[in-house]
Amino acid sequence: GRARRAALPEDVREPHRRSWTIFVDRGAAPLIRVRLPHSWRKSPVSRLVCLIAQREGLPAWDVHLASARGPLQAHRALLSCVLFRETLFLRRGPPSSDEVGIDDGARTTLWVFGRRVCGQVSPPVPQPGLTLHDVRSVALGAEHVLVVTRTGLALAWGGNSCGQLGTGDEKPRGWPTSLHLLGAVRCASAACGPRCSAVITLDERLWTWGEHQPASAPALLHTSWVNRHGATDC
Repeated sequence: GRARRAALPEDVREPHRRSWTIFVDRGAAPLIRVRLPHSWRKSPVSRLVCLIAQREGLPAWDVHLASARGPLQAHRALLSCVLFRETLFLRRGPPSSDEVGIDDGARTTLWVFGRRVCGQVSPPVPQPGLTLHDVRSVALGAEHVLVVTRTGLALAWGGNSCGQLGTGDEKPRGWPTSLHLLGAVRCASAACGPRCSAVITLDERLWTWGEHQPASAPALLHTSWVNRHGATDC
């Protein structure tokens, strides 16, 4: 008979979304609304560039897309560098090498093991939901994980009793969840306490959230009440 694939526990199943909506700013109103099938999440950025260029009557080789975090590299999977309902910018010409940086196209794999949110104990396995991402920084709390990817995205999952995931609520997540509230900045490294989290961005700003932090959503520590609204300059 046909072999059956073992079902993933409910707490690590991929959230299903039938379609994926993004917006494109072409430098003139209104924004272009693009609705993509869920299957496009694994497609390269170049496929989206071709689609938008065709709609706009432009040669695909003479345009590129960028987010608030910087230019999107053509070979990257959309899921690894574009957020749901994010606004992208359509720019003429290729991105500069200084903006893109050096990228050999390789990806790293994060292996996890131990007790999950559901209470089950897992042997070492590649973390579901990160296969399309290139993880650059990992931090662990008592019951949660925070990672930063090469494209500057921050993703978190696990316990969330104090808002340590940065999603703005206190619901646990069993699947790596992109932090949309950090979508306008490029994250560089991650750090965690037992029930709090932080990232440092490429422009050397510190964002924190969770227990004993400004809020359950990412907030700039320097200008928060924790730092007396910027009273202690460094």
